[in-house]
Amino acid sequence: MTEEEKHWIASLFRSLQTQIQGLDTRMQGLETRMTGMDTRMQDLETRMLERIERSETNLLTAFHQWASPMEARIRSHSATLRALDLEIETNLAVIKARLDELEARRPKH
Repeated sequence: MTEEEKHWIASLFRSLQTQIQGLDTRMQGLETRMTGMDTRMQDLETRMLERIERSETNLLTAFHQWASPMEARIRSHSATLRALDLEIETNLAVIKARLDELEARRPKH
């Protein structure tokens, strides 16, 4: 191999090393940017989860504020209906007894 060919190969080798170093530098820059992107994505995810949790809490609180008085009204109505059912049952029993008494007095044909 001639000296000229050796210089050309050495020059080519140095050029490749320079290009590889440049690519390596660019790759390190990309890795740094990707790490930054990962951090920002994690921060965004954390903020979104916090917002979702806040929204869920607000919705559940609003529902509870609506449902608590509604439950009390339903219980009150339920108790009233049970009392009315009992009264109707009692009145029906009295009416049936009175009807049986009247039918017993009725002359038979």
